[in-house]
Amino acid sequence: MRKFNFYLFVALAAFFASGCIPARKFEDVSAKKEKCEEALASTRAENLELRTRNEELAKSVNDYKSDKSRLEKDTTDNGIAYRKLTSLYNELTNSYEKLLSNNEKLSQGKADETRKALASLQSAQEELFRKEDELRKKEAALNETNSKLKSRESRISELEGLIHKQDSSLKALKDNLTQALIGYKDKGITVEERNGKVYVSLEERLLFSSGSIVVDKAGVAALRDVAQALAKNPDLQILIEGHTDNVPITTNCIKDNWDLSVLRATSVVRILMKEATIKPIQLTPSGKSEYLPVDTANSAEARRKNRRIEIILIPDLAEIFKVVGQ
Repeated sequence: MRKFNFYLFVALAAFFASGCIPARKFEDVSAKKEKCEEALASTRAENLELRTRNEELAKSVNDYKSDKSRLEKDTTDNGIAYRKLTSLYNELTNSYEKLLSNNEKLSQGKADETRKALASLQSAQEELFRKEDELRKKEAALNETNSKLKSRESRISELEGLIHKQDSSLKALKDNLTQALIGYKDKGITVEERNGKVYVSLEERLLFSSGSIVVDKAGVAALRDVAQALAKNPDLQILIEGHTDNVPITTNCIKDNWDLSVLRATSVVRILMKEATIKPIQLTPSGKSEYLPVDTANSAEARRKNRRIEIILIPDLAEIFKVVGQ
């Protein structure tokens, strides 16, 4: 009996010596986790300004940030559970060693008590195996969470890089158009960037006579300069919007302000295609009639501002949507 117990003690000691998780490995994992969290905090701060400059894509970025926060919380929860299970594992190991010691003493003459101790040892061993399995599962979950977190960070970084690239391209486009149209600065043309798009606004007086859908010579010259600048950007989507004031119009050829706004937009599209190599698929004419005014005052000056053509330049978002959809 003593020889049997001795062999059992040696086998169990060898088992637990090989199954313990080194404290240094755990500390290294924790340190790496903390560095990752610090890097994430820095990345979020740097990316704040980029997210605010592109409102149409902010929701996608915020969704990723939300997922990232959830994954960080999962990582923290798993780390806490991991440490608790490690502590319990150590306590059970100590208890097991004490039982082994007591068993050696009991085996000298107390067979009944020895059998009870062996049963307790077996139960403790089974509990240790169960806890060890839980530890392995928690560690695997922690590794998987960290992997997902890194993947999310990579996608966020890629998305923000694309957004920054798009912002730079839009700024360059705006600057090029402003320079190309500098001669029309005080003649009814404005160029501005907002909501991730570039808007070229041309007042009616530069393009059309009152109630007309025919672009006059000065307007053709201005649109020629616009077309030549746009031709350098074959990936742009170009939306031409016609806008009128709220004064009703009816002629033999024009039914109302809806008709007038659409026909004027179509006239501008034809001139852009004629004056430069712009693919028809890039161009979309539309009319807003009187329903999207820039000045809601009921005055002659307000009506003058509202009679306009807006050329809206929309960048290609295919790469960004590809990252968002991953």
